[in-house]
Amino acid sequence: MAMPPGAPSDHITSLRQELSELRPDVIGFIVMGDMNVHQQRWLIHSHSNTFEGSLLKEVCDDHALHQLIREPTRE
Repeated sequence: MAMPPGAPSDHITSLRQELSELRPDVIGFIVMGDMNVHQQRWLIHSHSNTFEGSLLKEVCDDHALHQLIREPTRE
């Protein structure tokens, strides 16, 4: 999943719905991708806070997802 900065938040809403639908049938999730969201308290290398970052944080909290990458992926 890679979204350009400033893309509509529909992709995050869709992710929430898909995870909710799959949850009864699986023992866990692995979500990988460059999400292009920013939320400084959660994503420590973010330069700002965005609505999309806060929304994705809520989805991750609701489904017990954790960020495993602990260092910047570029520069």
